[in-house]
Amino acid sequence: MKFTKERKTIARKVNGQTQDILVFNLDSEIPGPHIYIQSSVHGAELQGNAVIYKIMSALKSLPFKGSFTIVPHANPLGGCLKMGDYTFGRIDPISGENYNRTYFDTIDKSERGDDSIRIGLSPFCDEHGEKPWSEIKKFFQEEIQNSINKKWEDVKIHGMHFPNKLCLTLQEMAARADYVFDLHTAPVATHYVYTPEYCKESALQLNFPNYIVIPNEFAGALDEATFCPWWSLKDELSKRGRDDIQIDFESYTIELCGEEVIELERAQVEASKILNFLHLKGVIDQGMEVKSPKQVYCKLENFKTYHAPMGGLVDYHKTPGEIVKKGEKLATILSFMGLERLEEIEKCEHPILAQEDLLLINHFASAAAPEGADLFQYFTNFDEI
Repeated sequence: MKFTKERKTIARKVNGQTQDILVFNLDSEIPGPHIYIQSSVHGAELQGNAVIYKIMSALKSLPFKGSFTIVPHANPLGGCLKMGDYTFGRIDPISGENYNRTYFDTIDKSERGDDSIRIGLSPFCDEHGEKPWSEIKKFFQEEIQNSINKKWEDVKIHGMHFPNKLCLTLQEMAARADYVFDLHTAPVATHYVYTPEYCKESALQLNFPNYIVIPNEFAGALDEATFCPWWSLKDELSKRGRDDIQIDFESYTIELCGEEVIELERAQVEASKILNFLHLKGVIDQGMEVKSPKQVYCKLENFKTYHAPMGGLVDYHKTPGEIVKKGEKLATILSFMGLERLEEIEKCEHPILAQEDLLLINHFASAAAPEGADLFQYFTNFDEI
C-alpha cells in the first residue's frame, strides 16, 4: 500500500500565514473504486475525526482494492475559531455563509447548454448518449472536472469567499471518487444518514438506524454537489430511452450524534459500519461485525423543525432516537417573564407537547434557547424497514 500526506493551502491570514488542510491518500495499487471521506466542515462536528482515525487504523492491516482520499478537520478556520468553550464553526464569520451550503453546482440548469462554466446535459448526451455506460461515465467524469477547472479560472478573475473556495477545494477531490462520505454531527442527536433516492436501498447497508431520502435538487451541500450531476445525467438519458443505466456512484452525509465531543469507543462501531459497507461493495476483503438496528426511512419533506415558541431555559424530556406520541411532553420551557404573583409561580413552566406522532432526531444544544431557535428536528410519516 502507498501512503502519502499533503497539505492544501486554502487561504492566507492577514499576517500572511496560510490556512491548510491535511489530505491523506491511501492507494492499494490494485484496481478498484476510489473512496473519499471528510469530516468537520462544520468545525464543532468532531466525531467524524475519531471515525476517520479508526478507519485509517483498520486500513493499516485490512487488504483493500482501489484507493482512499481522507480529509479530517476539513475546515481549519471553523474548527479553530473558539468562543470560550464553544466552537464557532458552522457559519463563516465574514460572509455569513453556512460552510455546507457553498459547494458548486456543475450542471447548467438552462437546458440550453450555453453556460460557459457548467455542464450542458443535452449537448453532452447528444455526443455521448448512445455509448456504453463505461464510456459515458468516463467522459462525464471528465466533464465534471472540466467544469470545476473552469470555475477555478473564474476564481482567478473575480475571487471568492473563503467558504466557497474551501468547498470547491473539497469538491474537486470528492468529484474523483466512486463513494463519498461526508461526516457531520447535529447539536444533540441520534445517528442518521442523508441518502439520495436512487441509492436508498444501498444506504441500508451502512447499518445506521435513520435515513432521510433527499430529492435531486441542489441546495449547496457536498452530497448534492456530487450526486446531483449523476442523477441529472440518468434523467436525461432516460428521456432518450436509455433505461438500462444504473448509476454506480454513491454519496452520503452521515450524522454521528452530537457535536463538540468525541467518543473513541463509539467511533470504532461507526467506522466498522462504513468499512463493512465497503466490504459489501467489494472494496475491502474482510467484513466487519456490525449489529443491525431497526431502520427507518423519512422523505426530506417530512423531516421537520419545531422552533422555540418563546425564549427561556429548556428542560428536554425526550432523547433523540425516541418515538414520541402526539400529546406527550417533549420539553418544558422555564421563563420568569410572566410572573406577577408568587402564588402563581408554577406558571413559569411552559410545557411543549408533541403535535403529532414523531421520531425525535435532534434538539438544540443548549438549555438556554431564544425564541425561534431550532428546538427539535424530527421525522413524521416515516417508514420502518
